[in-house]
Amino acid sequence: LRHGDFRRDQTPVQSALDELSVFFERHPGSDLTGEARALEDSCMAEMARRAFFVGRFYARRGLDDAALLYYRSALDDYRGQGCTGDLLISMGDLYMSMGNMFAARNSYRRAIDECALDEDQAARAAAGLERASAP
Repeated sequence: LRHGDFRRDQTPVQSALDELSVFFERHPGSDLTGEARALEDSCMAEMARRAFFVGRFYARRGLDDAALLYYRSALDDYRGQGCTGDLLISMGDLYMSMGNMFAARNSYRRAIDECALDEDQAARAAAGLERASAP
């Protein structure tokens, strides 16, 4: 194994999520719940970023269905933790490249309405929404 191989393996992160699920089930109301929730959020963010990364890999190669599968996983399975704005904007870009302007507009609107976007993200989302809304 090379150094980078350990970063690609998400098994420890998934195991941590599994253990946290057991903790929440066995110890409802524990004094450690706050810390456990913070750890869960961190794990979910790591898994979402990884799914987003893989989705972008496929999108760059023109494998749109595979890209959407990973983008949706980042949003649905991991709540888009830590990358929701970029994720929705990338989904909008991908939907637009596929000719699905309705889905593109929805993705850009969600990014604008639901996410705390930085200046660059806000500009990208607004520009994408404008392009997707053009006749």
